[in-house]
Amino acid sequence: MGMAVTYKKLFHLMIDRGISNAELMEKAGFSANIITRLKRDNYLSLDTIEKICLTLNCGVDDILDFVDTNGDGKITEDDRQIRGGVIPKITYGFNINLGYKDWDLGAFFQGVTDVYTYGDRIGATPLWFGCGLPEQWLTDAWTPERGTSATLPILTTYEGCLNENFRTNDFWLRNASYLRLKNLQLSYNVPASFLKSGVVKRLKVFVNAQNLFTFSPMKDFDPEKNLKGSNWYAYPSVRTYTAGVNVTF
Repeated sequence: MGMAVTYKKLFHLMIDRGISNAELMEKAGFSANIITRLKRDNYLSLDTIEKICLTLNCGVDDILDFVDTNGDGKITEDDRQIRGGVIPKITYGFNINLGYKDWDLGAFFQGVTDVYTYGDRIGATPLWFGCGLPEQWLTDAWTPERGTSATLPILTTYEGCLNENFRTNDFWLRNASYLRLKNLQLSYNVPASFLKSGVVKRLKVFVNAQNLFTFSPMKDFDPEKNLKGSNWYAYPSVRTYTAGVNVTF
């Protein structure tokens, strides 16, 4: 569960500055789908929020507000709503197999869509029990000098984080959708004319790579890992390379 947010402030700011939806899309470098999500007060990734703030030279509190969903005039835990989910709506995969003369190329892609993870602990609370902090906290956290250009709350102690800035809310919810090249293999079948000894009937040489590329809105962490709780310390999916030969006698 998290605190709902509204982006009415953003659209008022755009009107005051004479900026159209199309201009914001072009300058911030995102699609019309983001504008639609803003109008519907849907979840946006932290990366998208940062792009908007940098484009408009403003702070997070200039473009969004927490929503008093129960209408009691206060922003409290009672205003929380269910947002996102850790189970993807779509899980998919596909293979590509190509061959040319003695060469073979095979690739396997796997991905998920419409799945979210929540970056608590180190992700949303700097200096968690004495831990370090991502570089972004040093460059983008609020200070009097940065003012409205800051894209993160003020950097404070763990105890100081337990206030409204760090209540569970969808500002920290991250879109963990991804498409990953899980496996890529290039192989070469040595022609029989080169195997003159007669001892070796077939010879294949190959190179293989796993987890070679990942395309995801979540840039800082492995999107396959849930960021809740102790999962923070789980080792991410590693990129590996192998080479070998297949010999038939």
